[in-house]
Amino acid sequence: MLFATVKAVQNRKNPRCLIIWGALHDAGILLMAFFTQTALGTTGAWLFVVYQLAARLLAWFGLTALDTEKKTFAELKGVGHSKPYSGALYAFGMLAAVGGSPFLVPEGRTFIVDGLLDAMGDIGLGTVLLMAVATTVFIWLHVDAVRKIWLDGDKEAKASASLTKDFHFLPIIFGVIVACLGIFRVCLTGCFTTEDFLLHTEYPHIAYGIFYIGAFVTGLAYLLRLSFAGYLGVATSALALLAVLIWPAQALGQLFLVMISVIALVVSIYSVGYIHERKGWYWFFLLLTFASLAGIVSSEKVADMYGYWELMTFASYFLVVHELNKTAFDAGLKYYVMCAGGALFMLPGLYYLSQFPGAMATIGQAPLIFKIGAFLCLIGFGVKAGLVPLHSWLPDAHPAAPSSVSGPLSGIITKMGIFGFISIVLVGAGQISGQVHGLFELSWFGTGLCAMGVATLIYGEIMALLQQDIKRMLAYSTLGQVGEIALVLGLGTWLATTGALWHMLNHAIMKDLLFLSAGALILRAGSRKLADLRGIGQMMPWTAGCMAVGLVSIMGLPPFGAFYSKLLMIQAAIDAGHMSLAVLIFVGSLVGAIYYTRILKTVVFEKRPADLPRVGEAPLSMRIAMAILAVLSL
Repeated sequence: MLFATVKAVQNRKNPRCLIIWGALHDAGILLMAFFTQTALGTTGAWLFVVYQLAARLLAWFGLTALDTEKKTFAELKGVGHSKPYSGALYAFGMLAAVGGSPFLVPEGRTFIVDGLLDAMGDIGLGTVLLMAVATTVFIWLHVDAVRKIWLDGDKEAKASASLTKDFHFLPIIFGVIVACLGIFRVCLTGCFTTEDFLLHTEYPHIAYGIFYIGAFVTGLAYLLRLSFAGYLGVATSALALLAVLIWPAQALGQLFLVMISVIALVVSIYSVGYIHERKGWYWFFLLLTFASLAGIVSSEKVADMYGYWELMTFASYFLVVHELNKTAFDAGLKYYVMCAGGALFMLPGLYYLSQFPGAMATIGQAPLIFKIGAFLCLIGFGVKAGLVPLHSWLPDAHPAAPSSVSGPLSGIITKMGIFGFISIVLVGAGQISGQVHGLFELSWFGTGLCAMGVATLIYGEIMALLQQDIKRMLAYSTLGQVGEIALVLGLGTWLATTGALWHMLNHAIMKDLLFLSAGALILRAGSRKLADLRGIGQMMPWTAGCMAVGLVSIMGLPPFGAFYSKLLMIQAAIDAGHMSLAVLIFVGSLVGAIYYTRILKTVVFEKRPADLPRVGEAPLSMRIAMAILAVLSL
């Protein structure tokens, strides 16, 4: 496995060598799985070999269909644009081989990890971590390969391509096989085991199915060039929200489902007037992302949650790179590698924490196991939340993505890290999460979470002050807000958890409003620089008014919602005996007020210079979406 990883890096300019060395990497994992001689390991091995073989062959035949003579990525750059269907199948095979697929992936890797940890103890943990490192390297190589061959190049070539001129039998056959292996993964598992605990299936909330089916229906409607395709996406989000309200989930999951489905509906309405290029691509991956989010927060099994976590990273990557420029590609690569790699390190942590049966766990059973599991989950969930020092994807991905994507990235996707901390560590592990003591009268996990939260809050607020790009400023502001939530959550009290969740909900609404408002301003002004947005609010009063509501609210001023959630967080820190943290939250809010006031002054109160263009108001659908969030911010 390690030898194959080194050779793949050395031969990374050759796409065929990359597939071959990837297959050898898979063979190394397979041998380790069979070595465990456990039901989990053996079942995982068979699932892994069947799926990886199909994915590797799909990538190979897709590459062959693109070109049989060119041997390097430099020669093949952009060839997927002239043959987009073969390029898409090649990309599907490459990403599926490292866990990314719109049809989900069989649980082979999860079972292998569990089997290694069961059978080999400390040696198994070391082996699993080496596996995570090696696979993360291949994720980097595979995502970069997809970019060079399929995504990069002439943007207009795909529009003129014909399916009849790009029809190749073998890639299509293996594409169907890989898709079916993912769709029917439970049936596939049944072919290799009779163990009931491996075959037991828990289905997510119905909202997941609505979003998931809606993604394919809306994408197909755009493929068929139906004029009402975008409205199908809006209808999908509305139906998902209705389902959440009619059939509520358990309390924590319901809170997140409501947040996800409300933002999904608002973003869908906004996107009708905002997105004008690659609409089918955009709507498919947007709804697929919301499906994955609904799956994560409503999953009953850890293995299922991990599968939806992979789907979230896969789908949102294509939203980040939607603009198809170098900035977007670089940001997308960093986002995918960090989030997918973090998830691989999180996987053994999920296994360790699942050993604690909720409230029955006590400190005497295994504090070391808890520390290992909590630390690994802190890595995986911390990357997604954007906590320092695992944050570097966030300030790059937010500005690079369309504003209708930046909003959910900031308001919703980062909150999946918060959901993981609560559901897996604080609730899932039970009493032991508070019984393993750390520093400053905090729990061991709380100490780590608080420390990362403090660092994130300070770094985010300082960096936001220094920005001239409005979207980059809002991205760093997200770090500051997430840092507040994390440090309060680390206190571990009932009041702290309540305050953190309340502010998380408020932040999702306010930050989505600010990114959507910024997107409307940028759409008309053609620039993200604050200097180019001077006085634009006088010509876009609706947009400026909605943005002003969001800015005043996120400052934490009464009577807006964020005032009460910030006050509760400060009160929680004081009650827990950590006055310094309460002061830090207050000071962070003051710093935030400085740059938020700067945005407000620039957009609303400054006079529009004569050398800047005159612009009109945002399209109706965008104004409706911003108005909804402005009302919710009150």
